[in-house]
Amino acid sequence: MNTTTKTDARSFTPGPWHVGGDGIEGLWVSPQDTSTNVICDVVHRQSGVPSPEDEANARLIAAAPRLYAAAMSAAVYIQSQDFGAQGKAVLSELMTALTTAAD
Repeated sequence: MNTTTKTDARSFTPGPWHVGGDGIEGLWVSPQDTSTNVICDVVHRQSGVPSPEDEANARLIAAAPRLYAAAMSAAVYIQSQDFGAQGKAVLSELMTALTTAAD
């Protein structure tokens, strides 16, 4: 789902992203369509072998494009509704997070 608004001035690599690696020397996050463009490496600093926490971090990073799109959709929906002060507070948090991600 692509939702384009003012906040969607992103310059990050389009998703989907996936986690790759051999689980011995580390993990990496890369676009789904290529293994040559690595978004980031995730390695355990002491052993070099990814821990369960490292694997969870890599999955969270790989989910970033989908999370961004979902947050953008939620922001557009909240803007179209009247949820009162609570809705405005949630929208403010969403917009702050989206703006931070897009900068």
